[in-house]
Amino acid sequence: MKKEPVKKANVQTIDDPYLESILVDVDPKSVSYEELKKMLMDELIDKFLWYYIDDPAIGQPRLSDYGLKPLVDLTSQLRSTYDSAEKVVIVDKMLNVVHQRSDLASWYVRGGSNALSDLSSSPSERETQE
Repeated sequence: MKKEPVKKANVQTIDDPYLESILVDVDPKSVSYEELKKMLMDELIDKFLWYYIDDPAIGQPRLSDYGLKPLVDLTSQLRSTYDSAEKVVIVDKMLNVVHQRSDLASWYVRGGSNALSDLSSSPSERETQE
């Protein structure tokens, strides 16, 4: 009778150089699986907060107390439509959500609001700006 290989429960490997670098000084025998998981999650949440939320261009958070609700609502609309023309209108509305302390358009377009203003200006308006 042929034996089936034994499956080990809760045995996972990390195949990510960044996460491995966090655990380089950790002895896996001295901490539990839950402690390792918490260490990695704390690190990832911290990285997420600094990378995605903090806007280095202005030194303030990207998340907007005003802009977040309209963006969430528009994202919901965008995901629920399959009409390309309607998608363009919704994306335009998203790019026009403004906030006094940050350039929300810079989340989506390199150059942010300035690039969008330049794109929407007429050739004569561009010449006067230069």
